[in-house]
Amino acid sequence: HPSVATRRSRLQRRRAHCRPRRERSTFTLLASLNASSISSPLLQLQSCCCDYCHDCNSCRRPAPMVGKPIYGCSSKPKARGNGSGKSSSGIEGDETSCWLTITHAHGEKQQMAQHTTVLAAINAEIPAVPADMRDSIAASLIEYGAARQPDCIEGWCELVHELLCEDLGIDLRADEFDETSEEEYIQQLVASLTKRGVLHRKPPPSKPLQAGEAVLAVLQEDGEWHEATVEEVSATLPRMLVVRFRQWPKLQSTPATEVIAVSASVDDAQEEVQHGACELCKCKRRLTFHHLIPKETHHRFVGNSLPAGLDGEPTRIFLGSYGANLCRPCHSQVHRFAPNLTLAKHFNTVEKLLQQPYIERWVQYAATRKGAA
Repeated sequence: HPSVATRRSRLQRRRAHCRPRRERSTFTLLASLNASSISSPLLQLQSCCCDYCHDCNSCRRPAPMVGKPIYGCSSKPKARGNGSGKSSSGIEGDETSCWLTITHAHGEKQQMAQHTTVLAAINAEIPAVPADMRDSIAASLIEYGAARQPDCIEGWCELVHELLCEDLGIDLRADEFDETSEEEYIQQLVASLTKRGVLHRKPPPSKPLQAGEAVLAVLQEDGEWHEATVEEVSATLPRMLVVRFRQWPKLQSTPATEVIAVSASVDDAQEEVQHGACELCKCKRRLTFHHLIPKETHHRFVGNSLPAGLDGEPTRIFLGSYGANLCRPCHSQVHRFAPNLTLAKHFNTVEKLLQQPYIERWVQYAATRKGAA
């Protein structure tokens, strides 16, 4: 057995080892208090101060009070994209919040967890739903979402309204004195599903480019977009594609950030017009006609009313001719920026598109590749 002097020496070393950790923890708490500028006391979490003995009682030092981390104040920067700061579109920071898609659950365990989360959101946000129907409604909501694939908040609100109010005939208000409207209850449910991770603000995953697919690629000699065909796709990072240009029998190894699938810009029967200046990037290229109210949404407005701020008649003739002449790269980025229903309701003019940071960054990037296609 160790002597009394040996035990006293070990205890002193442990205390010396714990003291810097305690001082750093106290400094961290004070710094978080000063940075947060909150007068009310923070919730405190106790943690062991000693990694050496793993037991604060053995070194007879009380566990320090460590401040609860403040959300959004992490000292480590979050990694984005592929580490280069650029997305597959070639521009920095292309995240957009216009999309709202369902998070796909893989495997039975994830599906059960997703069902439990949807059920909890229904219980919390719409108490008027009968208790014996909530489980089946949660399953139906997941099934409807997976089948119809809504991609924006308007689409999800319409899906929830159709399921609860039209198909099941449920009155979402608790009683006749409830001043909250059905639309507000539905919006609260969609917001809760987003907060709980059932829905996320990401566009649907794009289809990987395959050999033989028609694309637009940047030619190294002039820095301009030209029609090409994918010959080979590398499996290594950063991704490189070997493309063959249609106008010249040339093979070129091109970064994935400078290749765009032609099909990515097609929202309807695409109409090509003559060469000219694109209304977004102002570059002289071969142009395509972009319907500012996409054809997919025309049935919503024909015979009703146009989106707020537009002057015209809600007829197929007007909707079919209302648009802008865009080059194919800009056309692709507009449809990557937001789903069709959101474009129709909120971004239905060139001016509104140019006011968006995502489109503004893309235009600045595209302007560096000026020339005639």
